[in-house]
Amino acid sequence: MDKKKILIVEDNVYVRRLFEISLATDYKVIEAASREEAWSKLHEELPDIAFVDIGLDEAQGGLILLDAMRKNERFCHIPVAVVSARSLTQDIQLAKERGANAYLTKPFSADQLMELAQKLFLLNLPHSA
Repeated sequence: MDKKKILIVEDNVYVRRLFEISLATDYKVIEAASREEAWSKLHEELPDIAFVDIGLDEAQGGLILLDAMRKNERFCHIPVAVVSARSLTQDIQLAKERGANAYLTKPFSADQLMELAQKLFLLNLPHSA
């Protein structure tokens, strides 16, 4: 049986490595360091869930990617957790309004990451590629 796929969109190589170490045993981890790379990986891999850094490329580049995913028929069903060092209520609310299914505040533990991934997989609806 193929492993479920997780797209990690994070420009910090160390944070991407933490995702990989935490998740690669149980899941296929697909990494992207920019919005453009993430968009390409979405088309190539069609992940089951995604973790997207809110500050990607620019101040709110992750939200721009999330907007594009939610407007695209092929990707709109993919559960997305926005990842950020910011924990203000308005930041969390903005991410949810833009279509995020969850919000993960940095720093986070491997256990928190695994628990959230499992919750996101439960949200994934069947789709046709």
